[in-house]
Amino acid sequence: MSSSQIIHLDLARLPVNQKENLCKILDQNDCWEELGFLMKFSEFDIANVKTEAIRLRRSPSGVLLMKWERYAHNVTELFKLLADMQHFQAMEEIKDLVHVKYHVWLSPTKPHLSRLLAEESKKQLNMSPHDHSQIFKNAKKNLMQENSPKSEFKENLKELLNIPEIPIKELEDATNKWSEENVLGKGGFGVVYKGEWISTKVAIKKLEYRESRSGSSKEHLIQSLNELRHLNHCRHDNILPVYGYAMKDETCLVVYQLMPGGSLEERLSKRSGHEPLTWPQRWIVSKGTARGLQYLHRYSSKPLIHGDIKPANILLDTCCEPKIGDFGLSREGHVGDECQELSRVFGTKPYLPQEFLTRNLFSTKVDVFSFGVVLFELATGHKAHDKLRKHVFLYDLMARVDESSIEVIKNVIDKVTPNDEACFNLCKLMIYLGKKCTDCNPNFRPEMMSVLKALETFVPVVST
Repeated sequence: MSSSQIIHLDLARLPVNQKENLCKILDQNDCWEELGFLMKFSEFDIANVKTEAIRLRRSPSGVLLMKWERYAHNVTELFKLLADMQHFQAMEEIKDLVHVKYHVWLSPTKPHLSRLLAEESKKQLNMSPHDHSQIFKNAKKNLMQENSPKSEFKENLKELLNIPEIPIKELEDATNKWSEENVLGKGGFGVVYKGEWISTKVAIKKLEYRESRSGSSKEHLIQSLNELRHLNHCRHDNILPVYGYAMKDETCLVVYQLMPGGSLEERLSKRSGHEPLTWPQRWIVSKGTARGLQYLHRYSSKPLIHGDIKPANILLDTCCEPKIGDFGLSREGHVGDECQELSRVFGTKPYLPQEFLTRNLFSTKVDVFSFGVVLFELATGHKAHDKLRKHVFLYDLMARVDESSIEVIKNVIDKVTPNDEACFNLCKLMIYLGKKCTDCNPNFRPEMMSVLKALETFVPVVST
């Protein structure tokens, strides 16, 4: 088979011997965890991979790849992620399965962190010319002095953000000295703890910067800077609040509001131990998420595009009021929301529209499309991607559903909770709006404000 024939080789068709060798390589030093984060799995997902690997006595890398296969990824995409990690040994194992033009990725590049931070700031910050000038003077100074990665990251935090620095001792006390009992999740870049800081329930993400051949922890720090910047600027009831940060040696700690209701992904998959979402709760989640998104798109002259709206990034409080989190991939759009062509595609494939996947065209309509898929999941309980279905992607399946038929609604509605006429009407509205939001033509997708108004005018179910 020539490389031109296997350029789009499905990951599920990766030859057994090469897959086993690749897994042995990635299992060393737990490199699979860093790969998992580049695949956009959450800390919770990574922890589940580890647990499942122990239970099944399998390679954790093998379990990770099996999960990623479900989202219709191919070997070339895996090769690119390994290139981002600069894991050349793993790339060598599968290079004969990708087109030779991609072999150029085997050439190592090691940009300095301060330069990366400065470039990221230049692209995404909405600041005055004077502020930009000062930022780049400081970045240039960092380059010349060759500061340590930790000090560079901290300096950029101080210069670019207005976030309180919390004494490290207070966070140690909040988590009972990082007790294992307070661990919410673990991943390749660190651990997430729950704690109580100044009588407030918090989640603390502990990020470790490690100089390694992968370089992916460097990318994760940059994404964390991006997330902190946007969370700090976007104060809204449906945006996850960030309380502060702390630095110690090569570790960065970020403090968020604790969301006791878990993520929408956990609730829909019934993994969190909570009761299934009732229909009034689904209405609250959809309405609150739409309200948060329309704020991001409208609060400034340039819209802020989240770029990775999905159930895992929608967090719930005790009343199921949602807050949008994980702004690591967010970026400013153009004035007037004109489409911009990006150099690469990011996000989670089952939630992304074709104009972004195939032509790299990015606008607020990417978020609108993603929200439409979330509405489908809320209405039906089906996963956004399921390769066992005839129509693998949920938006393809729902495009064929006639929501005007009550019999069709009764067939597709999530039956995990009791349904009545009011539930059918809400399901019908969600599917109708979901189809509008996932229109193949971005110009025909509604603005999030219109979606919010449609959800707000719905008469909610009385019983809870």
